Parts: sequence; C-alpha cells; structure tokens
Amino acid sequence: MMNNKLILIIEDEEDILELLEYTLKKEGYETIGFLYVNNNVRKVLNEEQIDLILLDIMMPEIDGYEVCKRLKENSKTKDIPIIFITAKTDEESIKKAYEVGGVDYITKPFKAIEVLSRINTHLTLAEQKTFLEHSLEENMILLNQYKQVVDESSLVSKTDLMGKITYANDEFAKISGYTKDELIGKSQNIVRHPDVANSVYKEMWQTIKNKQIWRGEVKNKKKDGTYYVVFAIIMPILDLNGDIKEYISVRHDI
Repeated sequence: MMNNKLILIIEDEEDILELLEYTLKKEGYETIGFLYVNNNVRKVLNEEQIDLILLDIMMPEIDGYEVCKRLKENSKTKDIPIIFITAKTDEESIKKAYEVGGVDYITKPFKAIEVLSRINTHLTLAEQKTFLEHSLEENMILLNQYKQVVDESSLVSKTDLMGKITYANDEFAKISGYTKDELIGKSQNIVRHPDVANSVYKEMWQTIKNKQIWRGEVKNKKKDGTYYVVFAIIMPILDLNGDIKEYISVRHDI
C-alpha cells in the first residue's frame, strides 16, 4: 500500500526512530528521520514537500517546542501538522505542546496502531483543510467576476439596516449625478423622487424586512433635479444566523 505521503521524524532515541520509520514504511509512507535538528533538517524542510512531522520534545541544543514554534512562524512550513511524541506526561508539557502549534500529543511508550491512527487522522484533516481553502479561493475568484459583470451592467448600491448607503458602484453614481463620496453615508432618500407615493416605499421596506425580495419600477431623482426610472431588485443579505446584515439593490435603467 502506497500512501504517497512524506513524514519527517525528529526523535533523539535511535531505536525509537528506527521503529517509527519501520512502522510507517510498512504502511506505505515515505519517511525521513533525524536524531536531532541540524542543517540537514532545514534543507529537507526547504526542498521537500513534508506532509506531517513527528517531533520529540527533549533534544540537544533546541527542544521540540522551539522547533514547532519556528515552523509555525515560517510561511512555508506553518501548515504542516506536527505531532509530538515524547516521554513527558505532565499536564504542563502537554498544554505547552498545543500552545506552540502541535496538533496532537502521543506519550511514550506508544503502540504502533495509535501512532498510525493519529497520523491518518491529521493527514485527512490537513487534506480537507487544503481542499476547503482551495474551494473558498476559487469561489472568491468566481464571485469577484460575477460582481464585475453586475457592476458593469447595473446600478448597484448597498445600505445598512437604517437605509444609509454603504456602497455605490460607478454606474449608480454616474446616473444619479452624485459622486460616491456624496452618496456614501447618506440616506437612500437622497435619490427619492417626490412623485413616488409613500405606499410604494412602505411596501418595499415591509417586504425586505421580512427577508423577501422586492421587485418593481421606481422613479428616482438626480442631483440636478431631473429624473430617471429604473427596474429595481432589492433584497436583504443574511448572515449565518439568518439575521439581516444589510440590503442590496440592483437596478436597470429603463
């Protein structure tokens, strides 16, 4: 069985290092082992794609805590899962291991099945984290493109819960005759035309406050007193709890 995962082991007891390498290689993992931190370890971290690190705490010159801390401060190695394997069993040592960035803590003597299970768990979690990060990045790229299309073709604005404008795109500013600075922070009423009955706005607010989408034609007033008519779609933006965070309006000049 080949796992195609490379695990770095830093362990100051040679017999335990050999046992760990034997156990992992038997399961198809690739391993690189060191008895203490030296320049070769740094070279491996710079040149190889390490998937997980098994790290002892008590080592000469620099202990495992400091090693972990430095790895987490390095942009290239900060996301590598680090599992401490050590004879230190006191609560303070375990607490410190997690505080410096370790994802797990295994005490000696350990069972091979325990080590393999922990490794499998954290490799799986790391893969899921990477997948979610890539999916999020891809979605953000797509959303930015969608936003660009809407901004180029529509009049877009956002308001807070009190109806004050928090965002206005170039097209909205252009047709209204106001600059963005003149719009931001002002009530949406800045473009309200007196010809539009109060009942229209009352219905609009009741609809969006009830978390529904309002659609309709609206006559708006420009800065110079002239008017323009738009077909507007106004909807509430909800947070993860389902509460209204803000309102967005997308209009088309008709």
